[in-house]
Amino acid sequence: IKTLGTPYLTWEVAKKYDVGVDFSFFNDRITGTVDWFLDRRDDIFMKRNQMPLTTGLADQTPMANVGKMKSYGWDGNIAYTQQIGKVNLQFRANFTYQTTDILDKDEAANELWYKMEKGFQLNQTKGLIALGLFEDQNDIDRSPDQSSLANKTILPGDIKYKDLNGDGLIDANDEKVIGKGTFPDLNFGLTLAADWKGFDVNILFQGASNYTQVLNALTSPFRGPGEGNGFRVWMDSWHKADYNDPDSEWVPGKFPSLRIEGNDNNSKKSTYWTTDAYYVRLKSIEIGYTIPKNLLSKVGIEHLRVYANAYNPLTITNVKYTDPEAIEGWQSFYYPQLKVYSFGVNVSF
Repeated sequence: IKTLGTPYLTWEVAKKYDVGVDFSFFNDRITGTVDWFLDRRDDIFMKRNQMPLTTGLADQTPMANVGKMKSYGWDGNIAYTQQIGKVNLQFRANFTYQTTDILDKDEAANELWYKMEKGFQLNQTKGLIALGLFEDQNDIDRSPDQSSLANKTILPGDIKYKDLNGDGLIDANDEKVIGKGTFPDLNFGLTLAADWKGFDVNILFQGASNYTQVLNALTSPFRGPGEGNGFRVWMDSWHKADYNDPDSEWVPGKFPSLRIEGNDNNSKKSTYWTTDAYYVRLKSIEIGYTIPKNLLSKVGIEHLRVYANAYNPLTITNVKYTDPEAIEGWQSFYYPQLKVYSFGVNVSF
């Protein structure tokens, strides 16, 4: 028997609450909706993780209704329209904020509280706390032993990690929550539109915040030869002044030292490779002009509009070396966002 059946299983129970407000002011010039929502789930079906050995079931990992989670947040939109003389203006914005807390999970009580999942948000980024790079051999000798992370000798230029539990050894027990999840809690958009005497302009912004970007692509060169795209890491990493002379001095760099055979120590998920991310992207801007019909009727044309469009012309973000929308684990294979500029004519007869 490799899987133990569990009697009396039930569906998980979800309780959903929503409070919303629809509003309109100044003869519908300003309209919008704002909602607060709460979704609490009890009796979540999951594997048990704290079966005592005395039960004889520790290796069976039976299923049970033991999980509890709570999702909550806000979403809304607002619109504003106004005519000033012959100028028509329109403004629209929307946002969604959501987070999920783990209220209970079948896990053994841990003396290292930061290793628990209960009490934290779902899918938060976990890893080591980086204190910088080792400056020299004396710095390595004075620090906790972390050779087990790399299975190799630690050298100057390698990442130095914090010993959270104070046992003098850097290992999995020193990993903790180091950021949000890799998907944004907050997403928002903004649209601006205006027209005047045949001219029109449309602008679209999108953005996100409250998430952690893990720069996996930058760690690729440290895992071994042929591992993904290293970007510019090799150009500014710690290295020997003379690769043919192992006794030559180390030349400091912005990134950790590289190894021909790879170095797992420097590719560990840690605060060295994470960013509390946000971005605002000008997704599209289009300017057009519609030729007056009294000029078109003479040549048999019913409608003629010429326009110019820019797609992804501007991104404001604190994420470096990769796109802020790149998914963790696929950054080396992520096809970058393109800037596209186009001109066109719409004609109807």
